[in-house]
This record gives sequence, C-alpha cells and structure tokens, in this order.
Amino acid sequence: MKHLILSLLFIISIFSASAFAQCTEGNCENGQGTYKYSNGAKYKGQWKNNRLDGQGTLTYLDGSKYVGQWKNNQRHGQGTYIYSDRSKYIGQHKDGQRDGQGTYIYPDGSKYVGQFKDGQLNGQGTLTYLDGRKFVGHWKNNNYNKNPKDNETLQTLPKKMVEEKFQKAESSKSSKVSEKATNKRYHTVRSGETLYSISRRHDLTVQKIRRLNKLNSSVIYPGQKLLLTL
Repeated sequence: MKHLILSLLFIISIFSASAFAQCTEGNCENGQGTYKYSNGAKYKGQWKNNRLDGQGTLTYLDGSKYVGQWKNNQRHGQGTYIYSDRSKYIGQHKDGQRDGQGTYIYPDGSKYVGQFKDGQLNGQGTLTYLDGRKFVGHWKNNNYNKNPKDNETLQTLPKKMVEEKFQKAESSKSSKVSEKATNKRYHTVRSGETLYSISRRHDLTVQKIRRLNKLNSSVIYPGQKLLLTL
C-alpha cells in the first residue's frame, strides 16, 4: 500500500510539472514555438537546440516583457524591455544585460540616450530630466563625469546649473538658518562621486539616500543636493 501511494504521488508530481511547464505550441527544440514556464512566464519565438535563440517575446508574471533577439537563453542583440515599474529600455543587449547603444526611459519620464555596458550607463550619452535639465557627456558606472577636454559638453551643461547656483547663493543665508533649525543635513555631489561612495562617507545606505531624495535610480550628477537626514 505504501509503495502504491508513493507511486501515485510520483506520477502526480510528473503530471503537475508537465502541466505547468511545457511547450504549448509549435517546436520548442529547433524552430518556432511557445513555452509556458512553471512560474507563469511565457516565451513565444524562435528556438535552437532547446534554447531561446533568435527573435522572441518573453512575458513575465509581474507584467514586464522583453521583445527582441536572444542567444543561448539570454537577451542578446536588439530588443525592447518593458519593466514592471513602467520604465523601458530600447537598444542593444549582450549576455542578458543592457550593452551597446540604447535608450532608457525612467518611470518619471526622464530619458537617457547613449551607450551602456554591463547593464549600466557607460560611455557617451545624454540624460534629460522632465524639468529641462540636460547632461551631455561621458558616463561611467551610472555616474556622470565632466570632461574638460570636450568643449561642447561644457557649453551644453552649465547654463541651467549656473542659474540654480546663483539662486541658491542669494538665498543661502535663509536656507542655512532653515536647515539648522530643522537639523537637516545635505551633501552636494562632486564630480566622480557615486551614491555608494557618498553613503560610505556619511555612514548611510544607498537605499536610505534614494528614499530620502525620492530617487528612481542610482544616477546622480555634480551639483545635485542630496538630503541625508531629516
């Protein structure tokens, strides 16, 4: 009786696995096919040697979706990735990460157009905020780097930043009084700094700094004023 029960459980487990993870249409070995995964994700596209390879669409259970090229089960080539937080990346991928020329649109509508490497902003690119601020130049690991050799970059960036600095200078006295009265602490970002380096310097976490400043990503820029404590 015990062996019979174990056998039945084994058959049921195999049936359940095949019912929730299986090729539902076409050829999922070499050709065009649709495959439903056990976690609810679904892939519809080209296959090669039982792997995602070629053009295809993978839809995840959380609503995110990738439409584009695949190689050896990884995003590789031109494609569009729509994330669950409504951000979107359109561009080149390599080994499953953003890599090459692309456009990333943040949930708040800000947009970066330029080069990526290993999933991060790396190379020449332009980041445009909804309030009109635009940063054109070189990026490294999501951090903007001012390049003094590039005159065009220097001419493009400072106009609005200088205006903001003049306004801050005129009201600095009242601002300092206000900050002191409320015990708020701020940090002004310098060229080459990252959220990680700033968090280490002030003994905070990156997540806390992002939460205090309502940042949707780890991208920061020189001259940006970050709130550290309330």
